[in-house]
Amino acid sequence: MARAPPARPHRTSELAPARSRYAAAQPAPNSFSHTGWDPSMIWMWEARATPGRLADLRDWAIDALGGREGEVYHSAQSGGDLVVVILRLPDAGPAAAPLPVPPDGLVAGSPHAWPFHQVHPHR
Repeated sequence: MARAPPARPHRTSELAPARSRYAAAQPAPNSFSHTGWDPSMIWMWEARATPGRLADLRDWAIDALGGREGEVYHSAQSGGDLVVVILRLPDAGPAAAPLPVPPDGLVAGSPHAWPFHQVHPHR
């Protein structure tokens, strides 16, 4: 029969208060404030393409950026093809729409958009 190792005596130096590994995390200088919006707001916009229209929706999303800096991704999936846009809107509040409504026939269902606040890396 295996014996358990002897218990170690506790020393006060070993009883330091536990700290979460997230305790040191600090919000970015421009992070969400009491005003409800953030000058470094990031938007994620997502839409499911109408079957066979993934390239058209992708091209529309690129044009819809209108010269703003953004990233456009597409994904061909068995459940439906998706286009995702990541866009920094420094002067928009959370109620702002990151992109206009796509033309009829490009999307299956409604596009979705979520605002995010960048916390890392600090800008």
